[in-house]
Amino acid sequence: MIEFCTKRRMIVAIAGLIVVSVVVLLVENHMSPSHSVLDLSSKSSTGNATYHCWEVAKTVIVTEECSPCTVFEQKTNIACKDTGYTERVKCILKDDTESSLPRSCPKITWVEEKHFWLFEVLMALLGFGSYSIVHSRQRRLDRLLLEKVNRQIATGV
Repeated sequence: MIEFCTKRRMIVAIAGLIVVSVVVLLVENHMSPSHSVLDLSSKSSTGNATYHCWEVAKTVIVTEECSPCTVFEQKTNIACKDTGYTERVKCILKDDTESSLPRSCPKITWVEEKHFWLFEVLMALLGFGSYSIVHSRQRRLDRLLLEKVNRQIATGV
């Protein structure tokens, strides 16, 4: 079936698929819920509200940015169980005591977008490489066929 499509039809079909993919990505990105409105600090892994220093602290300072947890941390650290991401915060209480604890944070969207675009670029390069190999093979087969026909004509068949 694909053999009957002209080169122009194939290019138009591929361009159409690319346009549809980009539109779907833009619509999904626009309509997806924002992770910043999630309040993950008041939930524990069991779902019960528990005491956290950042809920009653006078000052809360983020000492380590939100980062993904390792597989071991996801099994052992309560802060990692909710989202798989954690950040370290330093709480300064009203009596000037300090404590540093990990807390759950929403997924980092820019990291996920970076991984997505890296995947897209790699797939585009793979597609271009595959096209190049197929195109060069087709040219070689065409040249061999033309040489065979010329030999047959030269021998008088």
